[in-house]
Amino acid sequence: MATFFVIVLLWHPTIINYSFSLFMCTQYEDGYKYLKKDTTIRCWHGNDFVYQVVIGATFIITWAIFFPLAIFYRINQEKGRLNHPNNLKLYGIFYIGLNDNSFYWEIIVLNIRKIAIIVVSTFFSSSKSSLKVNLINLTDHDCRGTSESWQFFCRGI
Repeated sequence: MATFFVIVLLWHPTIINYSFSLFMCTQYEDGYKYLKKDTTIRCWHGNDFVYQVVIGATFIITWAIFFPLAIFYRINQEKGRLNHPNNLKLYGIFYIGLNDNSFYWEIIVLNIRKIAIIVVSTFFSSSKSSLKVNLINLTDHDCRGTSESWQFFCRGI
């Protein structure tokens, strides 16, 4: 099971990137939008629309939302026993190196940042680099002077 988590953690950004790329379309001279990855597929039309929405949404919900929340839920159940050898072997990749009160950092906060970077690079791929950098910087702000309700994102490492 630990090997599965390592493989998923390595492939997670790629899976998310491909999932979001199912919604990345470009308009051509004929006035229709076509999938950027495969210009033979017309976006938001016929059966391809169903495939885009069903497959894309399913993968996004599963890999961007459900998987991180399931891991967070499981580790949160073991919060008092994070240093137990079985927990370290199974889930240690998600929290080793963090203090005990910040076990969620890799799973929740960094996952949100990874997804934000992937969304920006996918949907704003043809935009100027300065716009992309500014959008990505929104997810990586300085926490000094941050209100108490947002300190959750700042306590990490």
